[in-house]
Amino acid sequence: MFTPVIDRVAPAVSINGNYMGNVLSADIASTSSFSADTFSVTLAIGSGPLDSTAFWSSVSEAYVEIFSSDMTICFITGMADMVLIDPLQGIIKVEGRDLSSRLIETSPEQDFVNQTAAEIVTSVASKHGLLPTIVPTTGMTGRFYGDNFTRLSIGKFTNVRSEWDLVVELARECQYDVYVNGQTLYFEPTAVLTGTPLILTLDILSSLRIERALWISASPVVQMSTWSSQDLAVYSQTEGATASTSAYFFSGSNLTSSQVSQYSARYLNEITRMSQIVSAEMPWTDSINTRTPVYLYGAGGTLDGAYRVDHIDRQFRTSTGSRQRLVLSRSTV
Repeated sequence: MFTPVIDRVAPAVSINGNYMGNVLSADIASTSSFSADTFSVTLAIGSGPLDSTAFWSSVSEAYVEIFSSDMTICFITGMADMVLIDPLQGIIKVEGRDLSSRLIETSPEQDFVNQTAAEIVTSVASKHGLLPTIVPTTGMTGRFYGDNFTRLSIGKFTNVRSEWDLVVELARECQYDVYVNGQTLYFEPTAVLTGTPLILTLDILSSLRIERALWISASPVVQMSTWSSQDLAVYSQTEGATASTSAYFFSGSNLTSSQVSQYSARYLNEITRMSQIVSAEMPWTDSINTRTPVYLYGAGGTLDGAYRVDHIDRQFRTSTGSRQRLVLSRSTV
């Protein structure tokens, strides 16, 4: 059984490769997929090369890394987006995002033809200097057009606003997670969970809240359909408990039969995960991350069981110590 312990030691913060000894507070928000992790660090103004107002009033770039106090785990690596300088309070606050910001700030400039989703994501990651750790996918992605499969992603011809939007769209279609950890971009099946499972019992939690969406059936059904101009045929797929009297209907154009199956499975997975959300507060624990399997016991009834981590908010204060809040959704595997 995993038992967390309270850590009142400040996390280690590195800025442009130099470790800071004046950390007053730190906040790290980690998500399982689809959005950037964020950080906020408050430093006491000093006379050192990186904690003086002179440095922060002229700095143009700050590369930030936040580690566990023993330096064995890196929680986030990213670039600062905003610096707040408060000379009266004697503090400097640095806020930023992980390195997915490189994709978020770049508009698509390429039309990907006859490529798999994994090949497209690999190309985008490499373009931005990120190491791609990609689980291969099968089948061409995009719509069939002019004897080719094309993923339109240029200017006014696309519904994505950035290259990050593009890789997120591909991940959702494939039932994959996409996220950046350190300088690596991961693109892998959603079901991939690793590490020592976290056992949540009531005695180790400072608060626990479960939200159940009663409008979502206990056994949801999804029906997906498309018209394929390539095959001149209608393809449809039903996922879930087919005996149910109600279903969620989705449609798309120019999808293959395999893509219809992918889409229907994805929608069913997303709807099922929304049916029950758990929010739990507990002491800061270094080894938990968004890939950690979680099991809840002691809540009662069907509330107990397997969950996956959607979000982790970690908070350190020199005055009050450290804590973390987990947001969990039902595991579908």
